[in-house]
Amino acid sequence: MNSPLNGEPITRRKSLSLAGERTGTAMTKWTDTFKPAAFGLRTQDAPLPMTEPLPGNRDSTVPSMGEPAQGKILVVDDEPAVAELLVRVLTAQGHTCLCASNGETAVKLLEREDFDLILADVMMPGMSGIDLLMITRTLFPAVAVVIVTGIHDRETAFSALELGAYDWVAKPFERDKILITVAAALDRRRITLLTTEYRSALEEQTRDIVGQLAEREEEIVLRLIAAVGSRDHETEAHCRRVGVSSAVIARYLGWNTERQDLMRRAAPLHDVGKIAIPDDILFTQRSLTQDEFEVVKTHARIGAKLLEGSNVPVVRMAREIALSHHERWDGSGYPEGLHGDEIPESARIVAVADVFDSLTHDRSHRPAFTEPEALNVMLVVSRIWDPNVFDTFLRALPEIRQIYDRIDDRERGSVALQRTGAV
Repeated sequence: MNSPLNGEPITRRKSLSLAGERTGTAMTKWTDTFKPAAFGLRTQDAPLPMTEPLPGNRDSTVPSMGEPAQGKILVVDDEPAVAELLVRVLTAQGHTCLCASNGETAVKLLEREDFDLILADVMMPGMSGIDLLMITRTLFPAVAVVIVTGIHDRETAFSALELGAYDWVAKPFERDKILITVAAALDRRRITLLTTEYRSALEEQTRDIVGQLAEREEEIVLRLIAAVGSRDHETEAHCRRVGVSSAVIARYLGWNTERQDLMRRAAPLHDVGKIAIPDDILFTQRSLTQDEFEVVKTHARIGAKLLEGSNVPVVRMAREIALSHHERWDGSGYPEGLHGDEIPESARIVAVADVFDSLTHDRSHRPAFTEPEALNVMLVVSRIWDPNVFDTFLRALPEIRQIYDRIDDRERGSVALQRTGAV
């Protein structure tokens, strides 16, 4: 009949030394310090049968706090009699136990089966208990580890705690000490798993809420863009292109993904204030008079006023862009005459994207420039923009060009469908 230790038969009880023997401390025999009678057990030579493992994966669900602190335990010790006595004590308390005589075998069992707790001796041939602890914390983090040490090896025990062990026990054992330590470790593991499960559920709910808020923000932005574009299809298309190209420039500048997405959704609202500009000025086919230009310039403050007072990130960014996208690096812009870094970076980005898009597309008072013509114009007046942003725009231009080609193709297809009455 086989013992629980790797299926190897135990034919006689060995006299075992403490871990202190292995480190050169005073030698004490197992039979003198760890008597089966202390555990309420009968000394016998008959081996202990392997306990059947619990069905299913215990880590797939976290037990409720009201359940008894029982679990599936892997006992790892190279001394068969020690392992056998530990199994007897633990199974008598309702735990399910399997054994391994070394760390390598323990890892194989961990890969094959699910355990709640490992009770591992520190001093073993080959892989030590500390090595097993470190592997377990990395590969099987849901498994609690309790380290078994010699009575004179507290330093190792404290090191094990720092590496993530749940607790430690020293030889010679006391029955109640082992049971209390194991129960406490299982309870702590249970609380840890419940906390992790709660945190994961909370994070998932938060992601859902954030996703819903993002969808609502997107809808707000789209409605505002539609309101701006309701008077002119080209204005709506211009807003969308500026949003996409501004996000590309932001990425080249090193913005993280979240802020890039904010830029993509906020930049299209840069001209939202033009909703208050009279049509005869906004769509005139001649050059504006100075008075008319002063009216047009009010769209920056009007847009900021429309968007103020919100705590929604995309609306807050849209407001700073609407207010400041006509400010100039040299201080010659409007409405506040900001200079250099006083201008929000988001507005500095949109300022370049806005002009490039305006120059390369038809406007009510002039036809579109070719791209080379537009770039020549921009280079002449480049002092009005943040030099770093303008240089970054030039680096990003090949990608912006590809995006424009795709957007323009869709726009042309949409217009063609409208003219044929298909939509």
